[in-house]
Amino acid sequence: PWLAIGHGYLVGVLLTSSLMYAQGRLTGSFNPLPITMLLAVATLALAVVFSRNKRALQPAARGASTSWEKVGVALLLLLIAQRLGLVAHEALLRPLYAWDAWAAWVPQARVWFEVGPSVLFTDMDTWIRANADASLFTSQSWNYPAFVPQLFLWMMAAAGTADTTVIHLPWVFALVAMGCLVYGHLRVLGAIPLFALAAVFACVSLPLLGVHAALPGYADIWLALALLGSTLALFEWRRTGSIACLLLAFVQGAACAWIKLPGAIFLALVLIALLLSTLRRRLFWLLFVILSGAAVVAVGVFLGIDLTLPGGGRFVFDTRGISVPVLGSYTWEVNPAGRY
Repeated sequence: PWLAIGHGYLVGVLLTSSLMYAQGRLTGSFNPLPITMLLAVATLALAVVFSRNKRALQPAARGASTSWEKVGVALLLLLIAQRLGLVAHEALLRPLYAWDAWAAWVPQARVWFEVGPSVLFTDMDTWIRANADASLFTSQSWNYPAFVPQLFLWMMAAAGTADTTVIHLPWVFALVAMGCLVYGHLRVLGAIPLFALAAVFACVSLPLLGVHAALPGYADIWLALALLGSTLALFEWRRTGSIACLLLAFVQGAACAWIKLPGAIFLALVLIALLLSTLRRRLFWLLFVILSGAAVVAVGVFLGIDLTLPGGGRFVFDTRGISVPVLGSYTWEVNPAGRY
């Protein structure tokens, strides 16, 4: 059940966001009831798929048997519960605080909650030229995926108001899902409950993860959850050959790009890992891919690459920097780390 909770939570959130996006595009409105019904059907379908693959994902190790193991397990459970309780208390006690939340994500969700999801967001220049068009809004994250704003919108609709800290709960549950993933996969690999729970405690106690769960509104914890789930599922696919695990790895890897634009880099890492795992015994092709990539980088750095892509975008890679459609343009600079 721990693997089902860990992977299922992220997949459920992604499916909810996708259905909200599709409903908004098709109908121009937001109605939680049809989405809830579709989610129920999807849950049953995924439960059937999981039940057919659960034999390969059964714990390979025994449970706690000796007295000292049981004491250790009980102590770790108390520490984990205390940690998650403090994070949840902080998230529910403090009003919206995270910079990204109130500066970028929540304004979009609040507009959609009050006006409707048919409202479009655009850049500042276009908004100014629109002469105060009431159907057009602007935001500093107008060109970003709508994953985080839609998550806030879903919680606002569930609570019936935007002025509540209940909308922070998904971020707390994201940390819980991480713990479930770590515990479930370690148990499948043969770890005893004591060691698996120790790893869970180490995971949920990471300072940066704790900050992003206790100060809800950042997209980074969702990137971490998607990358963790994708990596563990990919490893399990290589170990057992489970098609369900391969599908989970691909879906959660692709979700990185849907959560945040820089997540495309994480998606590329997952695809590279998938490629390398399939070419494990084909050293020639592995070396060919590596050398080809090195050659492309060398050409780009010394000669420069300037390609016009379908749709009018340009890909530029030279000694001055790199420009990628949607992701933006970046110059090569030296980071003065010693200054800090």
